[in-house]
Amino acid sequence: MDTREKAPVNPSTGTKCKKGVEDQVENEARTAAYVRVSTTSQNEAGQRAEVERWLSGNGINTKDVQWYVDKQSGDNLQRPAFEKLQQAVFAGEIGTVVVYKLDRLSRNLRDGINTLGKWCEQSIRVVSTSQQLDFNGTVGQLIASVLFAVAQMEKSLYLVQLAVAETETVSAENPIEPAGMVKSHVVVLAQLID
Repeated sequence: MDTREKAPVNPSTGTKCKKGVEDQVENEARTAAYVRVSTTSQNEAGQRAEVERWLSGNGINTKDVQWYVDKQSGDNLQRPAFEKLQQAVFAGEIGTVVVYKLDRLSRNLRDGINTLGKWCEQSIRVVSTSQQLDFNGTVGQLIASVLFAVAQMEKSLYLVQLAVAETETVSAENPIEPAGMVKSHVVVLAQLID
């Protein structure tokens, strides 16, 4: 039987605490959850529920999690809650970032990879609940690169389709777009895909 005292493990990061350091589990970096929807009219409740389910399933009390919520496009990183998250990450306050889907962080390949790379350099654990992926290590970073590229490609393809739809003439007698969509629906979809 092993009689050695085992080092406590931080439930947020899964890392072992150094033996003899009191209260290190409580004082270590905490878990953050980042949620982003593209417009103020969208509801983040679905993403939040999935992240909460993952947190609970992994033994993390949702009341101990720092939540960051943005309601704007993922085209760039200039979002209030995301900027606060970045500050907390680089201040050493955050050890794990949980998102519903990786493209919630960014829909731009370069921004996404740069962000993830910088976080990994800080030993930040990044988890996507819907994709069931933990982006630690080189394999995780490779997978993340592919997913960011796919997110950017989806956005680009949609914008091309939207541009084509907008160039078609819509007569007053026939307000239907070529794809069978009312023009106002095309505008709404452009906001939602963001």
